[in-house]
Amino acid sequence: MPEVNYSAAKGLTSKRGAGIVIEKTNGTATADAVTANGTSGVLTLVAEAIAAGGVGDQQTFTNSRVRTTSVVILKVHSDSDGTGIPVPMITNITDNTVTFLLQNAHVSGAINAGNVKVSYLIL
Repeated sequence: MPEVNYSAAKGLTSKRGAGIVIEKTNGTATADAVTANGTSGVLTLVAEAIAAGGVGDQQTFTNSRVRTTSVVILKVHSDSDGTGIPVPMITNITDNTVTFLLQNAHVSGAINAGNVKVSYLIL
């Protein structure tokens, strides 16, 4: 059985053994802002239609674990009903906040006004 240590500064670190369970906290956006204070999780964004090749509104993701030096990984988990290809693009990282845009990388299909879910991981 793996043993782990936890500290607010470092999060989970392996003490002995293999494997670390990463804390997951999901969040649902209101307007263009979402708060989720886990190390990982899924963000459900507000429905927004984005034309082929277009860029949506800036999203603000608040998380108490984020530092200016953090590596934040965002990946689209699902586009509920569109034919587009939503791609998250981080525009800024500061203490407690990540701002990003969703770009539609599809050449002809739109992202319909369905909710897009974005998975996140903070390192």
